[in-house]
Amino acid sequence: MSLPDKNFLSYGPLGFILYLLKISGSTNYLSAIKSAKKLGIVKLLEKLPINHDCLSAINVYLYVIVQENNIEEILKEFKVIPAIQKKLMEHIQQVRSKWMERGRKEGIEKGLFLGIEKGKKKEKLEIAQALRKQGIDIKIIKNVTGLSEIDIQKY
Repeated sequence: MSLPDKNFLSYGPLGFILYLLKISGSTNYLSAIKSAKKLGIVKLLEKLPINHDCLSAINVYLYVIVQENNIEEILKEFKVIPAIQKKLMEHIQQVRSKWMERGRKEGIEKGLFLGIEKGKKKEKLEIAQALRKQGIDIKIIKNVTGLSEIDIQKY
């Protein structure tokens, strides 16, 4: 049996978090948040300790569970509590920046790896070409370089 939405008010600040868990499978998350706002559940955020852990929990919820929704529209519903909305937006920006930087670093690392691999193959092809010019059998070149006969013959 599901707890009626108005009952979440009796749980104090925890009521908001419990409500988020209840609606986590909702197909219309924005509508559920608007409903929570009308009932006063969103106001429970005022009583939550707004620290890094709390913001992280809300942020993870908003980004992981409600990916298909427009985050800006959802955050508009929190404007009833300006301090929370401002802190949540700042936290979201910090998290976005952190993940963008992480993605950038991973992209650079992958690019370097691919560049190194391409360079190694080019070097092997140049060695194979030099060995062919010296009259070395393709099978020997294949065994030494690890290149395919097709690659050796193409280059």
